[in-house]
Amino acid sequence: MPLQLFRTHTTPHGGGLHASLLGGGGSVGSTPTHRRRRERRLHWLVAFGALAAVCVILSSGALAPTDPFLVSWSLKGCPQKILELTTTMEAQYEAAKAAGLDPELGAPVTRKPKTAILNFVRYHTEVVAVTVFHFVKLRHNVTVFTRDDPFHMGNVMHPYFWKGFRKFERFFEHFNEYDNIVVATFPTCHDPTLRELLRLGLPQRYIALVHNPEYLNDTAISSMVRDHGIRLLAISPHVGNYARQVLEEQGVQAELDWIAPMMPVIYPEDCQPGSWQMDHPACNRSLVWQHEAPPPAVGNPSQRNSFCIQGKVDPARRNYITIFAEMLEHKQDLLARNFSLIILGKGGGRRDSSIVRIPEELVEAGLIRQYEKLPFQEYYEVLHSCLAVVPAFASDAYYVNKGSSSIGASLISGVPLISHRYMLKSYNFLEESAVFLADEPMSDVEAMIWVQSLPPEVREAKFVGLAALRTEMYDRNLQVLQRMLGERYMYHKKTGRGDDASAYRPYYIDMSTPLPYMPIKLNATAASDAAVDGSQAAEAEDTAAGEADSEGSERRRLAAASAE
Repeated sequence: MPLQLFRTHTTPHGGGLHASLLGGGGSVGSTPTHRRRRERRLHWLVAFGALAAVCVILSSGALAPTDPFLVSWSLKGCPQKILELTTTMEAQYEAAKAAGLDPELGAPVTRKPKTAILNFVRYHTEVVAVTVFHFVKLRHNVTVFTRDDPFHMGNVMHPYFWKGFRKFERFFEHFNEYDNIVVATFPTCHDPTLRELLRLGLPQRYIALVHNPEYLNDTAISSMVRDHGIRLLAISPHVGNYARQVLEEQGVQAELDWIAPMMPVIYPEDCQPGSWQMDHPACNRSLVWQHEAPPPAVGNPSQRNSFCIQGKVDPARRNYITIFAEMLEHKQDLLARNFSLIILGKGGGRRDSSIVRIPEELVEAGLIRQYEKLPFQEYYEVLHSCLAVVPAFASDAYYVNKGSSSIGASLISGVPLISHRYMLKSYNFLEESAVFLADEPMSDVEAMIWVQSLPPEVREAKFVGLAALRTEMYDRNLQVLQRMLGERYMYHKKTGRGDDASAYRPYYIDMSTPLPYMPIKLNATAASDAAVDGSQAAEAEDTAAGEADSEGSERRRLAAASAE
């Protein structure tokens, strides 16, 4: 029987079903007793406020005006401590110069390049992990300076980065030790520190990830990029193109490119007895799913039957209201189809926007399940268990100048997106073989039903196609970063022998670079890329004998792998 897709009937805004999906704010009690209490509290507050004002005036002669910059800084969620620590950098640098800087600073040859990754905001932790993986793969000695790690991304990264995150304050004690500085969220919370680094004139390479190109309309930001050769990275091609357009309109030329946001994750099916994965936190199942029931284990696409929407439950970002309305209208049909939607994200919208309530009726019926604040390992395991990731964009901005975290969620979890053709135009590295390409007229719920109805072999082919695309994107990411670094800031490999024993050359790396601790060949259909290189391999190669490090030995390993 052909699948009967359905349409959602329009509900007028301001009432009915749409209104029931929007959460309202509570009201304060208005009885006489509440009013008297409020009046007494107000009197006390006024009295204390007046007393404080008098004390300030008597001590300083006048009240200092509010600093607009500090207000703006605070509204962005940036700690004032960053500004204070930035003022200490010049003295720190002078002391370091007096003690003697690393003679290879800014031109590492006999040691690994040292790279600091900064993220002074409380978000974009997954971008930090993506960046760390690729720089570790490029044989860099990486240190991460960030605010905190409340959702334990460090456990996810452990296969290739076991150093953990350092508090952002420590960067201001060690900034002069790094060849490369990578800013994971540019310019928010980082621009004063970056300006001071540039003013001090250290021989460092600066790479900044741009998430909102509109910031580049600020001439103070764009001129900093132009005057100091800051390399800019976006996490999708259309955001990179928009950023380039903004800069060119100001006459600014900059080196700018994009990378696909992806890194390897160990999943439960990877945790086989005797495997190297068993040594990492992801395979210690006593550390995960302590507060929630885990999703079912998966080994192939036919075992997946849920759809995932991830990200903040914000109507300005995704079409939650329309999706919930459509599901309520066709609840019985969805139940008959064994339909399941997983919401990965917490409720709440932007300032002054409404909060979306997930209808209890759908939750109680088992049609929707929500995970609000999962640790990253559990978050990726839920994504990995789904049949498809649903972007459900609520704004055309995601096709013009904003990148979507749903794209990275698909690439990292190995689960294909439900896409329309106009999405492929913006995220033009996505291929039809790696997504579920729905017809333009389909709603989000209709598209999910369509994917659910596809034969198992068709669904499996999409997972295989995505695995192949991920392999290509890993290689492209490495090429982009090596080009941005330039040979001066890259890892150098010892090539000389005998009288020429001190000879080194820049070492270009891709995902097929052989490593001593693991086979070269990888299963292209594997759900996880956790087996692709890690810092263990980098350390193993660095400590190997000169024979193993030589070019001839590398050719022999490649030839042997080909012979297999």
